[in-house]
Amino acid sequence: MIDAIVSVMQTQYGSYNVEIRSSKKYPSVPADATVIYFGLYDPNLLGLAENCDEYNADLTQRAIVFTDTFAIFMPLEPTLEEVATAIANVASHEAGHLLGLEHTQDWTELMDTTSPASSLLTAQTFHLAPLYTGVFPIGWQDSPLLLAGSLGTRYVEAACRIDRSANGANTVDVVESGSGAMVEGASSGCRQASRATEVCPGGRDRQQCGQGSVQHEVSKDWFAVHSRRRAAG
Repeated sequence: MIDAIVSVMQTQYGSYNVEIRSSKKYPSVPADATVIYFGLYDPNLLGLAENCDEYNADLTQRAIVFTDTFAIFMPLEPTLEEVATAIANVASHEAGHLLGLEHTQDWTELMDTTSPASSLLTAQTFHLAPLYTGVFPIGWQDSPLLLAGSLGTRYVEAACRIDRSANGANTVDVVESGSGAMVEGASSGCRQASRATEVCPGGRDRQQCGQGSVQHEVSKDWFAVHSRRRAAG
């Protein structure tokens, strides 16, 4: 199960300069790592992030995924792979907040907060999506562009370019290249920097500005999202 969760998250963050590690293989937590804890139960929540960290300014934040709460999926008779996918979707969503992303309203997008819980059984992705109206009444969030600006991209076999399409939306395309093109034009994805976000079963979220400390001590498992940051070009 742990390996399956890690695999989905690595795919979801695969274009960006970030390592996703499990305590199963890496018992020691790096000093500059973001940590996601897995375990415990909350009657209303699937996950909780400390806040929305604009541009990943703090490398050592925390989030939690309440894995015992995923019992709500059992009436759907999901496969082991589907449960791992649902947990990975929530973990990547919470990590997204810690990297500066806000809520969207697109069932297939990882920062979505409007879909039914059953939609989490299918892997979601980061892409251009409308902002959740509870965040801002109009507008879009380009998650790939913002993540590229916060984390950088992997340049071994891919480079980042900005695609300015006819509708004015800036999107990041991963292209085959050995050059390592710079990322330009990244903008803020977090309208309120001190927002704690609670991901609730059934697709609804609660938001509490100015709060958000994780008050549970969990030892079951963790993933360290370790960002190797680079200077903006």
